[in-house]
Amino acid sequence: MGKVLSLTPGTAYIHEPFNPTPKLHKSQISIPYWYMYVDSHNEDKYAPYIDSILAHCYPLGAALRQARSVKDFGRISLGFLKYTSQAAFHQRSIIKDPFALFSLSWFWRRFSIRPVIVIRHPAAVVASILKRGWMFPFWQWLNDDALIERYLRPFIHEIENAVQGKKSPLEQATLLWRVLYTAVAQYQASYAIDWIFIRHEDISLEPQKQFQQIFARLNLNWTPRVERFLRASTDERNPVKPGEGSVFDVFRASATNVKSWQKVLSSEDIKRVRQDTSEVSELFYRDADWL
Repeated sequence: MGKVLSLTPGTAYIHEPFNPTPKLHKSQISIPYWYMYVDSHNEDKYAPYIDSILAHCYPLGAALRQARSVKDFGRISLGFLKYTSQAAFHQRSIIKDPFALFSLSWFWRRFSIRPVIVIRHPAAVVASILKRGWMFPFWQWLNDDALIERYLRPFIHEIENAVQGKKSPLEQATLLWRVLYTAVAQYQASYAIDWIFIRHEDISLEPQKQFQQIFARLNLNWTPRVERFLRASTDERNPVKPGEGSVFDVFRASATNVKSWQKVLSSEDIKRVRQDTSEVSELFYRDADWL
């Protein structure tokens, strides 16, 4: 989503400022855990970091101190040039960051950033997690009382069970979807008019139409470059499975990919995922979306 939106002239793409994985461009601050929660209680610590990103200020000194190889210095040079160019041309920022989900109200209030939330089918998310062998570190969430009270209280016992190894990988992946999309449902109830909510499956089936509507709502220019990119990235000749190291939600056969989770999960797994997520998933998906 972010890459496509940033193809329009006068925009600057910013990649996952709330990703806790150490990166040179974030060396002035540490992100303590996945899906960190920021609001008025702790904004003084993180607001300057986001301010500097939106102003396209590159932490050159801090990055150079952390550099350990020629490759690091090369990355720093490219990053510095990119940020300097963005600052010079006063470009509009396009932030792609799923890990900012719990902090979106803060972004909206503090920085007037308009969120675009892409909703994805629970079976697709679970299948993706299982296929890659990912295990979410739920234990990190238990260290943040504010996060627990704001978003996690209804799930706290299940999260504790996951931390103690009492849930299967499928159950853990399902729990993660439920927690995240319960927050999405709350946002949709509060910000349906001002924010943009779009299902991943709808984009996949009608990429040109859906993106044109998103561009219009965000007052972004729809250009031949954007159209060419979408045609190339959603061509049916593209592979359904991502290549090693690829960005797996781009350059894929979009329509073919919509229900690729059916090839990963068994019928029993799908039934279990639907049953466990129904309270939230029924807000976004109908019976036909499970067939």
